[in-house]
Amino acid sequence: MSLPPITFTRLRFSLTPRRDLRLPPDYHPGALVRDHFGTSLKHVACHQPWHPCGETCALPGRCAFGRLFAPQARDEKEGPPSRDLYRPFILEPPEVPVGGFTAETTLQLDMVLIGKAREEIRVVVSAFEEMARHGLGAGRQAWQLARITTLDGASEPETPIYEGATGQFVAPPPESGTEKIIAEAERLSQTEIEVELLTPLRLQQRRMTALDLPFSVWAQAQVRRADDLARDWCDAADIPDRAPMLEHWQNTIELTCKDLRWERWSRGHIREDRLALSGWRGTLGFRGDLSEFRSWLALGEILHVGKQTGFGLGKYQCR
Repeated sequence: MSLPPITFTRLRFSLTPRRDLRLPPDYHPGALVRDHFGTSLKHVACHQPWHPCGETCALPGRCAFGRLFAPQARDEKEGPPSRDLYRPFILEPPEVPVGGFTAETTLQLDMVLIGKAREEIRVVVSAFEEMARHGLGAGRQAWQLARITTLDGASEPETPIYEGATGQFVAPPPESGTEKIIAEAERLSQTEIEVELLTPLRLQQRRMTALDLPFSVWAQAQVRRADDLARDWCDAADIPDRAPMLEHWQNTIELTCKDLRWERWSRGHIREDRLALSGWRGTLGFRGDLSEFRSWLALGEILHVGKQTGFGLGKYQCR
């Protein structure tokens, strides 16, 4: 059973701090950007940035901020929201150097725009420019957006598309799709794959956080997320019933060698109990007939899996 038809663009934003920046040891680097990005996006995209989003919005579904940060499906063109949608972007947290950033280091933040969210790339870039000017981290440290490149596969070189010095796009961003994912999956074994959880993984089972990690919970979360993103943001139609495929996987694949720990990252807010980001870190393995499942794992390397992917959670690497 094939992957859902998903299109996406992977962007790499390179920013440099104007002076040294120190971060607490448990500070989640994704939160460094995500909170400020949302505020800046609202400032540049919303005609009433001081007004709270919701049913009183004068332009529901037509504001770039609302489409990216608070997307909702509507049964009719101007009808009330019928359900929340997955956000069509993923922020992948940067690697934080030991001791923090200095004026000579570069913060590289990767972002995935999915399907129709690719149409908002100019607004996204404007938000990053404003975010850099107004500052990040403690004390709102000012940064400079140096350039934006695209990542088109593990073996492909980065392609520059935007230069911060001139504020100009130098090339259109390329589009990738599931065909490339299937090709990338050929590098993976058909019988045994190890997965390293690079950021905390948080899955739900019966609307509660899963404190164990059975294969069925992983597989259902991965398939549901990919299918919903394809349906809502890539206009995918006729997505087949996945129940037979999931049942086949359940009978032929086992989740092995779970070397996991529960990790908690700070968002840097006072109300830590509510705003902390936590989940599973470590390594796990899949063994069995992986000829079909490996493509879904490769797709999940792009889309992430689980909750709070907007902060970069649920990022993993297969080998």
